[in-house]
Amino acid sequence: MSLKVRKEKERVKRYIVIVSIAIIALSLAVYYARETGSYKNSRVWKFDSYENGVIPEGFSTTDASWTIIKDESAYSKPNVIKHNKNEEGNSNNYVYSLLINSEGVYTNFKASVKVKVPNNDGSAGLAFRFIDSSHYFIALLDVSSHKLSLCRAEPARLLCLQDANINIENNEWHTLTVQASTQGIVCYIDDKPLIKRYDQHYINGMIGLWAKNDTIALFDDLEIYY
Repeated sequence: MSLKVRKEKERVKRYIVIVSIAIIALSLAVYYARETGSYKNSRVWKFDSYENGVIPEGFSTTDASWTIIKDESAYSKPNVIKHNKNEEGNSNNYVYSLLINSEGVYTNFKASVKVKVPNNDGSAGLAFRFIDSSHYFIALLDVSSHKLSLCRAEPARLLCLQDANINIENNEWHTLTVQASTQGIVCYIDDKPLIKRYDQHYINGMIGLWAKNDTIALFDDLEIYY
C-alpha cells in the first residue's frame, strides 16, 4: 500500500470519528431541546420569606458557613443565600462546603441558580445527583480561571471531567443551569450550553449549592423542574 493511500485512509478514519462525535453531541442537544418545557413539577426558592441569619427550611449543610442575608444587590430582592469564607474547613475537614435540599431526589430534571462571586477569585456551583458528601456531581463556576467545569465527587477526591472556557466578570450575577437525565448531562452558563456529557454515575440524587471553603459566594433563585 502506498504512502498516499495510507494517508488517505487515515484521513477518512479521522473524519468518521469527528462526524460520529458531532452526531452524538447534536443528538444529545436535540434531545434536551425536545425535553425542555416537558417537566410536570417545579420548585422555586427565592429565599425572601426567610429571616436573616437562618438556614432555609428543608436544607442541610456540612458546616455553619451558609446563611440568609439581606443584600442590596440581590437578583430578586431582598434576600440571598451567602456562603462565608471558611478557610479553617468544617468538622469533617472537607475543603468544599455544601447546602443541600433534602426534600427531593431527582433523576430527570432541569435546575438553575443565580450565583455571584464578589471577589476576583473563588469557586461556586450547583450540586446535583447528591447521595452524600463523597458522592455527587457539581457544575462548578471558577471565577479565577474563567472556567465552567463538570466535576464528580468521589471518596477523598473531586474529579473534574470536562471544562469550558468562559468570559465572565466577577461581582456580577450569572445563571448556572444543569439539565440531567439517564441520557446525559448538559451544563449551561447564562443559558449557553457549554458542556455535554454522558455519565451514568449517581443517577438519582438531591440538589443543592456548593462552594469552596475559601470562597465568598452569593446565591439566589434556586429553581428545579422535574
